[in-house]
Amino acid sequence: MPINKKSYVPLYAQLLDILIEQMDSGKLKAHDKLPTEKELCERYQVSRTTVRQALDELEKMKRIYKQQGKGSFVAPFENEASKNKVNFINVVEAIKKMGRKPSTIVADFQIRDLIEIDIARALEYKVGKKIYAIKRIRLADRDPVMLEETYLPADRFSGLENEDLESESLHHILQRNYHLLNMSFKREFRAVLLNKEQAKMLKAEKGDPAMQMMTQGLSGGYPFEFTKAIVKGELPLYLLDT
Repeated sequence: MPINKKSYVPLYAQLLDILIEQMDSGKLKAHDKLPTEKELCERYQVSRTTVRQALDELEKMKRIYKQQGKGSFVAPFENEASKNKVNFINVVEAIKKMGRKPSTIVADFQIRDLIEIDIARALEYKVGKKIYAIKRIRLADRDPVMLEETYLPADRFSGLENEDLESESLHHILQRNYHLLNMSFKREFRAVLLNKEQAKMLKAEKGDPAMQMMTQGLSGGYPFEFTKAIVKGELPLYLLDT
């Protein structure tokens, strides 16, 4: 996977994704030595600053460990989903790691017809069928840091409208009430500029830079959720890998 220097996604984030993909696919195994900074610079035609930033993020995510004078090595990584445990992106815990108090506001909750092609593809669900469309704002010390729009098949999660999504994790509810096990998540990131509505909900300015995180939730290999999230800069992306 090459680095796209014309992309809005920062170079270090692209390199980070490449290295994580190599680890997740088994190309890089636990305790394997990573290429040196110089080798990574030459292989991906990026600066040493970019390489160091990507490696620092990997270390914060506990995907690598460093040995002085020897280099960086792949850390053992246990796939919790394979043990029937939830392996989801826990925004609340991420905010706690920042030393701030998390809270959630459900800004909108609808049961409506599915009309968007991209959501239909992500859910492998037919256009015209009923879905839950949930818009939530995540706050850190009452400051909005993330805007989430989550879509789920309504016929699979009947009664979800009766749950308290402001005080309890959606994924905990799905695990407990709908017996969803072996959850895993595929994510894509891209840099965006806030539109007028997003800026208003996040108490920011229209045109401010942010990251869009698109997440497909899978259980047993089948999609059950699709989420589009807008993440403000003060919420570090590596903290979402919990």
